[in-house]
Amino acid sequence: MLYDGEHRAVLDRIAEDQQAILLVGEQEKELVIPKEALPPAAKEGDHLLIVIENDQVTSVSIDDEGTAQAKRRIKEKMARLRNKKKRER
Repeated sequence: MLYDGEHRAVLDRIAEDQQAILLVGEQEKELVIPKEALPPAAKEGDHLLIVIENDQVTSVSIDDEGTAQAKRRIKEKMARLRNKKKRER
């Protein structure tokens, strides 16, 4: 169970075109919410800010900065892996 307040989450996937599966916090606790609760522009892999009140998700917004940071980290890791493979040849 998640406590009331603001949490960071990642939109992991959309199931059966009806449910959004979120991974919440550093422990990536799975949370299922209706797809309609997402912002219209949300897509898989986006970082989100969610607000929980009385065990209910009351707000979901896209964390543009969090999403951009994650994309940069992934891009940097991919570049390091590619460089490592080139050096091994």
